[in-house]
Amino acid sequence: MSMSLKICSLSSGSAGNCVYVVSDTTRILIDAGAPLDRVEKSLRVLGAGNTGGLSVLITHTHADHISQLAPLVKKTGAKVYAHHLSVPALPKRIGANCAEFDLAEFTIGDISVTPFQVPHDVPCQGFTLRRRNRAISILTDFGEADESLINQISDSDILFIEANHDEGLVQKGAYPWHLKRRILSKNGHLSNADCAKVCTRLLNHRARQIILGHLSRENNYPELAFNTVAGALREAGAVEGKDVSLEVAPAASMSGLYEVC
Repeated sequence: MSMSLKICSLSSGSAGNCVYVVSDTTRILIDAGAPLDRVEKSLRVLGAGNTGGLSVLITHTHADHISQLAPLVKKTGAKVYAHHLSVPALPKRIGANCAEFDLAEFTIGDISVTPFQVPHDVPCQGFTLRRRNRAISILTDFGEADESLINQISDSDILFIEANHDEGLVQKGAYPWHLKRRILSKNGHLSNADCAKVCTRLLNHRARQIILGHLSRENNYPELAFNTVAGALREAGAVEGKDVSLEVAPAASMSGLYEVC
């Protein structure tokens, strides 16, 4: 039996978020904000058409991360894992299907899950998922990456990280000032430039695949996010595609499927 972990983004952005992580025996969705039919079709493409035995890890309770949770649980019986501060905001019908966690490491099947707090305007967690000595970290919906957060993800082989917006586009855009202030705050969302800083910090560690996710529809576009991060990596002495690979997760379709063994 292999020791691999695989990751594929099924949907990433303002309209809905769902990431799939799988080992040989365990299947986990991180968030359930994507249309259920898209999730089911994506799993079939990935050779996992049977939705039985799924688990769902919830990062936080904004609608673009949990809007399809209740129908998903109703149809598949998926087990839900949510931080105890997030549980009261989940749909009541989740009920007995929900297991609460704090910030201690726990296991789902053969995958070890380490949650960690990220700064957002509601309780929000990132996750590092490990199998043996391999790790994938997933973190979106946060406005600032401090030293403790960098340390949480420093041993990851694959990183799925938010590159939400370009600060200039936010400032020049049509959003009201209070919304701009929220997005740009440390409890808002991570900019392309700040995402690039995180990625360059990890160059001397293990990450060799970075997936940029949760792009804003109004304040970003894939080429801009990609070029900002790739440019920062190049300035730090790394060649995209050789030293480290980048992909921007599509808003309404699957990303590539990435494996770490």
